[in-house]
This record gives sequence, C-alpha cells and structure tokens, in this order.
Amino acid sequence: MSRAVILIPGLQGTKLVNSNTLNFDTIWSSVQSKYETIYDLALKQDSRFEVKPKSIIERSDVEDLPYRQVVYVLEHKTSMPVYIFGYDWRKSSAETAQQLAAYVEYLKEKLGINSFNFVAHSMGAMIFSCYLKQLQGNYEVIDHAVLAACPFKGSVRSLIALTAGEGGFKFPLFNSNDEFRKIARTFPSVYELCPTYKNAIVFENGAEFDLFNPDHWQSNIGNDDPAMFLDRIRQIKAFWDRQNPAMLNLTELPDEVRKRILIIAGEGEKTKNKVIVQPLSPDGRAKNFFNFESKDADGNGDGVVSLDSAEIYKEKILTLAVKKKWTDIAMHSLMLNDGRIQTLVTRFLLGNNLDSSSGPPWWSVLDGSVRQLK
Repeated sequence: MSRAVILIPGLQGTKLVNSNTLNFDTIWSSVQSKYETIYDLALKQDSRFEVKPKSIIERSDVEDLPYRQVVYVLEHKTSMPVYIFGYDWRKSSAETAQQLAAYVEYLKEKLGINSFNFVAHSMGAMIFSCYLKQLQGNYEVIDHAVLAACPFKGSVRSLIALTAGEGGFKFPLFNSNDEFRKIARTFPSVYELCPTYKNAIVFENGAEFDLFNPDHWQSNIGNDDPAMFLDRIRQIKAFWDRQNPAMLNLTELPDEVRKRILIIAGEGEKTKNKVIVQPLSPDGRAKNFFNFESKDADGNGDGVVSLDSAEIYKEKILTLAVKKKWTDIAMHSLMLNDGRIQTLVTRFLLGNNLDSSSGPPWWSVLDGSVRQLK
C-alpha cells in the first residue's frame, strides 16, 4: 500500500457511549441527543472525568449520515483506503491532536507507509491544525490535506450554544434543548470554538471586547460553576495565545506544503457572524447581554461557520467557496455529502488539480456554484 486517507470528522461526528455499562449505552448520536442520558456527558473542571461517578464516556463509531457517503466515494474514486479517526469531541482540540498523532504513528507502523492524505471536516480541521503545530516543522507525513467548513477563527453559534441555547434553530450546532447549554458549558471544545475574528463580538458603546476576560462575558454564564467557568476561560486564553497558539498559523507552512492543502468553505446560507454586547439583558437580570439578533448579526457562510472565519488563509492557500443548493438540509454538518465537494476532494487527492493554460480552472463547475476566494 502506498497511499491512504485519514478522515477527521467534525463536532458531534463521533457517537459517544458510556463504556461503564453492559451494553455500551449510546449517550450521544444523531438520533439520540434529547434524552435524560445527555446529563452523563457533563465534565468536571478536570475534563478527564465526567461529573457522574458511574459515567465513563468514550468514543464509539462515526456518525453514518454525514460521513458514510464520502468514505465510499473516496475509496471508490481514489482506490485509497480510508481510516476514520473518531474522537471525544467534548475535549480540547489540542488534546485530541495528541491522540491523532498517536493514531498516525500507529497507521505508519501497521501499513508500512510514511505519509497520508487527510480530509478534515469542521472542528476536525482545527484538530488537524493543532496536529500540524505539534509536528514542529516535520511535515513529511502530509501528502495532501482538504479542510472543509473549518471555523479557523471560531463560530458565533458556539457562543449561542453556551449562552442562550439553540431553541429555534432549524439545524442546531449541538442540541435544540435549552437545558443542553448548561452541559455544553463544561466542554473545553465549545469554548475553543468561540469566535475570535475581528469584530465578531463588540460592545454596544464601541469599547473593545476581550474574549479572555471573564468580566466581559454575559454575567450569568458562570453562575452554575464559577470555578469551572474561570478555568475554561484560562484554557481558551492558552489555546489562542498570540505568541504560542495551539493551532498552527497555516501561513507559516513552507510553500510546497501549502500547495498540498485545499480549504473548502460553504456560502449562501444565513450565518450568525456578529454579537453586540449590551449593558443589560432585556429583563435587567444579566450584565453584558449577548445580543445575537442585532440588525447586522447575520452574514454569509454555511449556516454555522461564517466566511469571516473560514476564509482567513485565502491569500496563501487555495480556498474555494461552494454555494448551498438546497434549503432543506444542514449545509455545515452534511457538507461532505455534496457531490461537488466530493469531486473537489477526489481530484485534489489524486493530483488532478493542475490548470491548463486555456480553459476553466480544475475546480470549476458548469453552474458556477464554486468560486475561488481571493
């Protein structure tokens, strides 16, 4: 075997089970996410442990709907086996990247190959960026990489999940049950996904908002467990540290490595991309109220990830935007089911991405629904 693909799913892309049960009870999956067992997911401040003493949550299989089709298509069209890296998406992406590194080393020894193609979706691309940082410049293991729907600078929807809950969203990032926001507040990953791009969060009076200052947050968010809230803020400050962030700035990659990376963003769906912080909530109970419904709160994106976050590397790495075609599916979570994107991925992994001197670019489609972001 000379080539293989490692698929890194996105947030919630892996089912979670309680391994401390006789039948490995499924705690979270796409079809079971609103039952009483979701309380088993809550983490302690030390995120190695669940709150409930009898809960030991581990990864199970990858979700079928978002990923089955792309696995079959990739294996059929590229003749490369796909190896699926499932993970516990509650944990820090930096922590999960260490597990990815161990998984890659395992496959290198098992298969006798030294480099891999990577296909990463959503938060999976954040994990891949952390993995690149941990490689410390040794990028020989990277053959090609496709990063789809990645919130390189976070997502407002994560902040909504932490503060207001996602009731009313047709395609919730986590769970439309408002109670779930209290559970999400224990997950390091959700804080790491909060938006950090310019003007994502602004005070109504124009003052600068500091995501890493707990006094700037909506005042009721830390009420359930103040010590945990402060700890999670410290963690994301370290994750996004300006001098030594957990994720590699992809512009720092050598030119020959950047040419082997393709970024795909979604567009054409109304996407929350700005938060206005007001002095008080409408009922007067909370300070620093996060208003997600201001007149300029919505922008362009895939419904979860704004282009402001997904396109940050467009000047250095080929970044394509794929326009949403259908209104009755969740573009972000099901992005890899899109036939256009599957074609882009297979062409890129096979090296069929060299433009001729005449004719359309290799990534173009007849209806013009794919464009390069510049």
